[in-house]
Amino acid sequence: MQVLEMLAPAVEVYSIDEAFLDLSGITNVVALEQFGQQIKATTAQWVGITVGVGMAPTKTLAKLANYATKKWPATGGVGHWSPAGPATAGNEYLHSAGSGRYVAHAAEKLRQEQQYCRVVLVFMRTSPFAGNELKYSHHASVTLPLPRDIVAAVIKGLDLIWRPGYHYQKAGVMLLDFWPPGTYQPELFDSINERPKSQKLMQAMDAINHSGRGRVFLAAEGITQEWQMKRARLSPAYTTRIKKLPVVR
Repeated sequence: MQVLEMLAPAVEVYSIDEAFLDLSGITNVVALEQFGQQIKATTAQWVGITVGVGMAPTKTLAKLANYATKKWPATGGVGHWSPAGPATAGNEYLHSAGSGRYVAHAAEKLRQEQQYCRVVLVFMRTSPFAGNELKYSHHASVTLPLPRDIVAAVIKGLDLIWRPGYHYQKAGVMLLDFWPPGTYQPELFDSINERPKSQKLMQAMDAINHSGRGRVFLAAEGITQEWQMKRARLSPAYTTRIKKLPVVR
């Protein structure tokens, strides 16, 4: 962390081996990809460890870019996500059709920090390998007037991109633009209809669901599930379910 503080104007320590760096103004001196390589080289020389560098406009996307450096050698250990399009090898990977699961991985870690999201991104696409079937891919982003109206935003985004007549192969929801509790600031003309007991409701639902005594959910999630998520590679829950403990004979 001391090395990183020497290289960037501001550093937020995220965990024992992760940090967010403020790169404001860096491009006035050096290109972002080149600066990322400088971070890697300096850390390797002074500390003796190899690091991955992910750069993006938001913390969620920066974690996604960092995650890509571990999965795709073509990034060279430096992932730079830019909304403008695939200008670099790392950016091309992050814009690829399979990147949704990596965003989910990054968002899951940020949710553990009890942060709110302001933007919900909904995407869906058909299979690119489906022979002669019609191809379709689209996404929509919805800004939240209130940080807890995620379900309503997802439904709104889905209405914008849904097209009948296609065999959809993949769809997902990405949570972007995270805010810590107590710092969220709505826009001047946002239509705010705050529900005074919504926070207590969410806390009660979380308490019930984490207690192991049952599960409650929002009616908007659907009463019956006509499909099930593929879980062929689901990790065993050794530490939370006694039935998952391995048996030695």
